[in-house]
Amino acid sequence: SDYIEATETQYIGFGFPTFNVVTDTKKEKRMAHVDPRDRKTYVFKDEGPYYQDYQVSKYAYTMSKAGWDCLRHWEIIGNGCVPIFLNIANSPRFVMTRAPKALMTKIEFFFRNEPKYLDREYEYFQSEIVAHFMKYNTTKGVAEYFLSDLSKPTW
Repeated sequence: SDYIEATETQYIGFGFPTFNVVTDTKKEKRMAHVDPRDRKTYVFKDEGPYYQDYQVSKYAYTMSKAGWDCLRHWEIIGNGCVPIFLNIANSPRFVMTRAPKALMTKIEFFFRNEPKYLDREYEYFQSEIVAHFMKYNTTKGVAEYFLSDLSKPTW
């Protein structure tokens, strides 16, 4: 488990390489192929086709597996796709502290209960999640956070 006794300033999670971000993409299908609940969907051998699938998809499933934080969440957003983060509302408080958990909770709720609303407001949700991601979850955002945390007094 990646849960530890911590404070928000002690937690550094994964960061998606800023130079790999592609968010302005044409959507050709609703769901990305890979579904972490089904091992058979892990068909991509190379990063290029894997990322391309996210780039042409509106949504992609993600979830906690070996732990809550993993690069898959950021690969999805970093390729212009909106994550459907299963059960995100039950994530521990001090895990993924810089993730847009409230927004991902809303997205999952609408995906399950009001999918037509989510589709109608897709551009809004995509722009909100990408804006948060760019500020906090890219390697640049993680590095800036780390460096700012180093300058804080520890006493």
